[in-house]
Amino acid sequence: MSTLRGKYFRELYVVLGTVSKGNTFYCNLRLTLSLVGSFCDIWVTIIRFQMTRYVSSFITLLVLFLWRVEDIAEACKCSPPHPQQAFCDADIVIRAKVVGKKALSNEIKYDIQQIKMFKCPNQVIHAIYTASSPAACGVTLEINKEYLFTGKLETGRMHVTLCGYNPPWEDVSAAQKNGLTRLYKSGCDCKIIHCNSLPCPISTTDACLWMDWGTNNGQNLACIKSNGSCAWQ
Repeated sequence: MSTLRGKYFRELYVVLGTVSKGNTFYCNLRLTLSLVGSFCDIWVTIIRFQMTRYVSSFITLLVLFLWRVEDIAEACKCSPPHPQQAFCDADIVIRAKVVGKKALSNEIKYDIQQIKMFKCPNQVIHAIYTASSPAACGVTLEINKEYLFTGKLETGRMHVTLCGYNPPWEDVSAAQKNGLTRLYKSGCDCKIIHCNSLPCPISTTDACLWMDWGTNNGQNLACIKSNGSCAWQ
């Protein structure tokens, strides 16, 4: 815009050179050109200011986007546990119905109605706590729905994460229910090792290979120690 303005003003000043400087028309025209030039300078300044604002806003949005991408990249990462391993690693295992929800500063509190305690039977749990977002391993639950919860006890509160085993109760199979009430506890001396592809060697007799990781068949089995070694049952 500045280049275009300069071109036309140079042409006008050439024309003015043919007009007497004492002429009233000459004076008025020079004044008009001066005012127009000042207006153009102001307009160019405004445009530059607006462009600076847009560039600044774009840079800010870009930084926020990159921060969000990094946050997602560093999101909760953990392997789904075998139900038995989740049971053995947990401080508390219960069946409960979610009856309420409250957002706290950095976590979510779910009020629950405890139905059955499978582990840690000396304490009644009235609420469970989880991180406020899945990126921080927070668990999202539905109100008026029953779940199996495997969690940790911290400062008197039960906490659950995506790295635990917290399926809807309706998805828990009959074999898993049997494990919760009888088998899993007797197999806590055994370790379950995920095996995605063969070979997966075991250097100890106190472990079971979970070769069909993520399938119902593997989740329906229990790793139990018998005659000094652990095996699937």
